Amino acid sequence: MKKPKILVVDDDPEIRRSLPAFLKIVIDCDITVKDNGSDAIQALDKEKFDVIIEDLQMPGVDGFTVLNHAIKRCPGIIKIVLTGLSDPAVTKKIESMGAVYVSKPPELKVIELVIKKAFKETA
Repeated sequence: MKKPKILVVDDDPEIRRSLPAFLKIVIDCDITVKDNGSDAIQALDKEKFDVIIEDLQMPGVDGFTVLNHAIKRCPGIIKIVLTGLSDPAVTKKIESMGAVYVSKPPELKVIELVIKKAFKETA
């Protein structure tokens, strides 16, 4: 099986540092990290990803725009949205897009389990 390609998009430097480091330990994967939505969209235009883990609230291009682009460019992509918002309407919109909602700050083990479960379901 090929290594999954994961795109991490977050403007928080701590998440950009800790999440990829953790994922490389628990999942044999290739990780691309971007700090804004515009760069994430450019990355999605250049290559196909198996997983996107993204912040919903970023300056400039927001998480919903990035998520819509990921869905169009990478059918079947596993979508994980990180957010500190606890608005039921936002949660419903995230889930309607086929994404998993994870509260910020994220529990890294939860993200690991979501990814591993999704890969088992598609295998």
